[in-house]
Amino acid sequence: MTTFATLIEILNSDGSRLFKEAKLKEFGEKYPNFVRLLNRTYSPEYVYGIKKVPEVVNFGVKNLNDAWPSVEATLDRLTSRAITGNAARDEVASLMSSLLEQEAKVLANLLKGDLRCGINVGLINRVFPGTIPEYPYMRCSLQKGSNIDKFNWKDGIFSQEKADGMFANVFVYADRSVKITSRNGTTFANVEFQAFIDEFLKVADVGYCYHGELLVAEKHPDGWKILPREIGNGVLNSVLKGGSFEKNQKPFYFIWDKVPVENAVAGGKYEVPYRERYKKVEKLKGQYFLPIPTKIVFSLKEAFEHYVQMTAMGYEGTVIKNPEAIWADGTSKDQIKMKVEAEVDLIVRGFNPGNGKNEKWFGSLICESSDGLVQTNVSGFSDADRERITKEMDEWIDKKIITVRANSLMPNDNGPRRLFLPRFVEERLDKSEADSLEKIIQIFDEAMRGEK
Repeated sequence: MTTFATLIEILNSDGSRLFKEAKLKEFGEKYPNFVRLLNRTYSPEYVYGIKKVPEVVNFGVKNLNDAWPSVEATLDRLTSRAITGNAARDEVASLMSSLLEQEAKVLANLLKGDLRCGINVGLINRVFPGTIPEYPYMRCSLQKGSNIDKFNWKDGIFSQEKADGMFANVFVYADRSVKITSRNGTTFANVEFQAFIDEFLKVADVGYCYHGELLVAEKHPDGWKILPREIGNGVLNSVLKGGSFEKNQKPFYFIWDKVPVENAVAGGKYEVPYRERYKKVEKLKGQYFLPIPTKIVFSLKEAFEHYVQMTAMGYEGTVIKNPEAIWADGTSKDQIKMKVEAEVDLIVRGFNPGNGKNEKWFGSLICESSDGLVQTNVSGFSDADRERITKEMDEWIDKKIITVRANSLMPNDNGPRRLFLPRFVEERLDKSEADSLEKIIQIFDEAMRGEK
């Protein structure tokens, strides 16, 4: 009797890609359930919520091929969360104890998402096209190499907030069923999004895939507030793995696009201008979702001003989009992530104490322009730099000029201006004077025009 464990052992016996492809083809033709095993293991659609596979001492006599209907039924219950917690572990343990010991180990690896035989999604899909779903994603370009010089600025260009959360697709099928996936296709359990889904179905068109950014809102005495990325994405990752939102938390979705489900596939294309697509997105408003905040700008200068405004408010930045652009899987030259990066020279005026691992050194350097009209805290130091600078602090304060890389000069009507995301680059041993505010403005203006 040939078991799936034996087939995996054979796959693991040779590291050659051609060998593995040939064997996969052979095994898939002989054992259709083996292809299902690959799908259930490597497809991001399936999240089983088993953090620790139960340990089993006594085993049975069944092989996975014969037991596959029961295996798949259990996997479906885990994915749908019909069973969770102890009930889920008990059912998995019972199923494993009915299998041969080596087959039970294969099932355990399936639940962990890796059969441990040196294969991956790309190899599987080369042998069995479409076995593991691959999800489309239209990426942004940076300004260099984009179509920005071809934009029709006089008619207006979309400038949208770059939301700082987790990209998500929301598929609304013709039968009104809904699937919510991450960028790589990992599927969220609908039970955690039921209130969102119920509200979304009241306004969404069926047969479409919606693109947007998923965030987490938390209830406070003065209302709902979006959690910072590092906290919100931690919650979302936990939910992806089978966890739950806290009672005072809810998902929130900023939407920027919608394309028909049949077009939202790997290599897909939808040749309807973004202007028309966004008109329909603008109508989607509720307690759990809104269209992405958008402004129409009429020049590159206005686009950069909007970018600076957003970063000054603490947002990650902006994305500008050509209203005539089509949707296509891949990198779009008509959808551009605005990013300014410039280097300026500042003088060190002091330091902020460190905490945590930096408690014995410093947290950041207090730096300013030659005229004192720009003041900012600079970080981005290696441990070796921190240790060295701490020892040499008397040689740095009021003496040392350093180059600082930042993403914008922040406005401030009530005092000195500061830099957005300032990072240490190098000491300027060849300079004795920092840049002035006027010079820094010039440097950023040149960076915005792509001249530096």
